[in-house]
Formats: sequence, structure tokens, C-alpha cells
Amino acid sequence: MSSRWRALVLAVIQATAAASMARAQEPPRPPKSPIPDLVAGLSYISLSQEVTSANYTVDSDQPGVDDTTFWTVKIPWEQDIDVASPWGTLYVEAAFGWLQADDRLEADLGGEPLVVSQDWLSYGGLLGAGWTFTLPDGWRLRPSASVALSRIENDASYNDLAQQVLAPYLDGVYVNWEAWAATSLLSLALLQEFQMGPVSAHVRGRYTFAYSDVFAATDEFQRADDWSHFLAVRLDLDGPTPIQLDARTLDWGLFLGYAGFDDIEEGVLGFDQIYETGLSLSAPTLGGLPDLQLSGALVFGPDISGWSLGLGVSL
Repeated sequence: MSSRWRALVLAVIQATAAASMARAQEPPRPPKSPIPDLVAGLSYISLSQEVTSANYTVDSDQPGVDDTTFWTVKIPWEQDIDVASPWGTLYVEAAFGWLQADDRLEADLGGEPLVVSQDWLSYGGLLGAGWTFTLPDGWRLRPSASVALSRIENDASYNDLAQQVLAPYLDGVYVNWEAWAATSLLSLALLQEFQMGPVSAHVRGRYTFAYSDVFAATDEFQRADDWSHFLAVRLDLDGPTPIQLDARTLDWGLFLGYAGFDDIEEGVLGFDQIYETGLSLSAPTLGGLPDLQLSGALVFGPDISGWSLGLGVSL
């Protein structure tokens, strides 16, 4: 999945192939597992309120490693609840996310190809709560805490030669493994809303500090923990169009977003920042049902690109 993980597995493949030709022992494992950083990054992409569900392609600049493609499906929810306090409102959030990916690694053994194809699956949920403080001039400050539980699975297949040479060394350690991880998150968000004529603007920035613990896994190599942090900034604009349907106005929306990944070892995801831009159109329905919302977005950044199309309801 990640560029560092792919590079690590490819290096092990190459070392194992060389060891096989020299009839040497299994190559040593690296001193630190990248799995906690990988879990933190995947959890943030698939569970964060600020990152859009999308189809992604992570570019590979390594020979023998194909580009990684992955897609996410997310059901996010958040709400400020009025508890009749002069200090602000109670904030609650929840999310469920699903991520699938695939990539392919290839090395050479005496002129014959060694091929390992990997399928990745990650899914999990997040629950959190906090408090939204009211500040002067319409600003709001929101500290919050949340916990995420994630499952990650790696399913790999080999060509015939790789099955003979590599499977005894890779299976259960570098490929064909599964793990459960818990991530604890502390966040601080700053929010603002204002009107520009008929256009409403919503601005939010959120800094998140996360601790990821892989507590159950196929091999001891995957069981580890680490710290990371993330920064997200998002601007949403919405307003009416001149088009009416059933005597109600169709509304448009535009958003711009950024997410940065820090304290994750360089290359562990294959990218360290994401930019997003998207449009939406909300159409009224009959019978008092929620408005339908059609949306599309582009994702871009160093070594990553993607897109999304969505159809949902606007509550």
C-alpha cells in the first residue's frame, strides 16, 4: 500500500532472491515496523470529517513497483448539540470508513521474474466528542477527543517461481497478514461562518494528534505503536442558482480542502499532503424528503491524484 512498505517488501524480495541464489539464510527484518504509521494514515483518510471519499492513484518512482490504486467509502456524521450552556455546545462525531487498494511488485531471479500482487483491505469506525466554545466575532473553538478501531488485511498472491522462492520468507510477515489497531485522537478545530451576499461561507481548520497501537496481528513484526499528527483546512461555499424546481431554488456548492500528514515516516504512505476541490448541486425532492445532492471532486498533490462522484442527501 505505502511506498515505503512496497519498497521494503521489494527489498526483501530482492534480498531473498539473492539469498536463494547464494543458498544463504533469511534476510534480517528492519528494526522498526512501518505498520503503525500506515494504520494512522489509512484511518485518517478513511475516517476524517475533512477528507473526501475518492478514488486515488499513488505514483511510484521505483522500478519493479506499479502505481498503487485505492478507493475509499465513508459515512461521516457530526453535530453540535445545544445543551443550554452560555459557553457553547456539545460536539459529537462518528464515522465508518472502508478502503481497498491493490499493487504489484516484481523482481528478477537469474533472468526469471518474481511477481507478488497485493490486495489491501482496511475498515473501521470512529466515535468522538468535544465542546464548541463561542468566541468573539463569530469564531468558534472546538477541542475534541475520539477513538478509532481499524482492521487491516493484506492478501497477496505469487507467480509460480515466487511461490517457491519467496512465500516461505514473506508469508505472515510482509504479506498475507492481518491486524487490529486502535487510534486515540486529540483535536483542536477553529471554525467561522459568514455571509457574502447570497453566498454562505464556512471555514474550518483542524489539528489532530494521534496515537496508534497495533494490538493484535499475525506476526510480532506488525505489533507496534507510534505517534503522528495531521492538519486539515477546508473552505465551503454555497448559494442559490437561478434555476427553480417545483417552486424551490436549486443550490450550488464549492469546496477547497487541504490535508497534511506529519510525524509519519517519510514515504510510508507514498504522499504527505492532499489538495481537494469540488462542486455540488442540491435539488429539492417531493413530499418533504431531504434534498438530493450531486457532487464531484478532484484530488491532487505530490505523487497522488484522484477523483470522486457522489449522490447523497442534504439534511
